[in-house]
Amino acid sequence: MCVLLFGIILFELFAFPFNVKAEIEYVLANEKQESDSIRSEVKKDDEEDLSSEKNNEQVKLPEELPQLPLSAVRSVKATKYVEITAYTSDIAQCDNSPCTTATGFNVCKHGAEDTVAANFLKFGTKIKIPEYYGNKIFIVRDRMNPRYQNRIDVWMIDRNEAIKFGVRKTKIEILE
Repeated sequence: MCVLLFGIILFELFAFPFNVKAEIEYVLANEKQESDSIRSEVKKDDEEDLSSEKNNEQVKLPEELPQLPLSAVRSVKATKYVEITAYTSDIAQCDNSPCTTATGFNVCKHGAEDTVAANFLKFGTKIKIPEYYGNKIFIVRDRMNPRYQNRIDVWMIDRNEAIKFGVRKTKIEILE
């Protein structure tokens, strides 16, 4: 795919050199206009700041800082003791599309180790594994073999780390 795209770009460059050159000049001119506009706005802001300093104006801070609403803090809906294992996007551990979870999410492209597989939780459920990961939040995006009903499988990038993780029994926190 990348080779094809690169080939098309090269073809356009050699077949229509004037169009490409004009397009590049147009983009550069627009970038210059945008940067000049931003510079003038920053200059205005700086001048306003200086004029308020000259008038000895002081900015008053509110006595109390605003608090986040309690609904913004994720509360624990339930806790459960489960076995935890780890898996990777290895074809031996998955089906023929190892990077794609049961929800269609591409863990390889995403790259963050925040995906878990669980059969007893709905897709999209957020959980914490405090004993091993502190306050890190994981999202249920995958399923396991149907024989595992009381287990969570944590997706990892590195196969050796997943093997080292082994099987552990711990408490999970199921969030709202």
